[in-house]
Amino acid sequence: MDSYTVNLNQVQTNMVYVGCEEGDSENLVRRLEDRGIKTLTIDHSTIRIVTHLHITDNDVQKTIEALESAQT
Repeated sequence: MDSYTVNLNQVQTNMVYVGCEEGDSENLVRRLEDRGIKTLTIDHSTIRIVTHLHITDNDVQKTIEALESAQT
């Protein structure tokens, strides 16, 4: 997905910080929410995705598909 960046060295917990186009984080959060994925804006170019015990492989796949379709 060319529209996003993730520093895999920083992924040490259940939180993934996703870089997006500068100024697009709020719009990305809305586009993902429209697809059933709840995320949080960190700053103008970063969102946070958090997993927990009840997140399944299917949920992860749905999130990947939502990120793909939410690209600008």
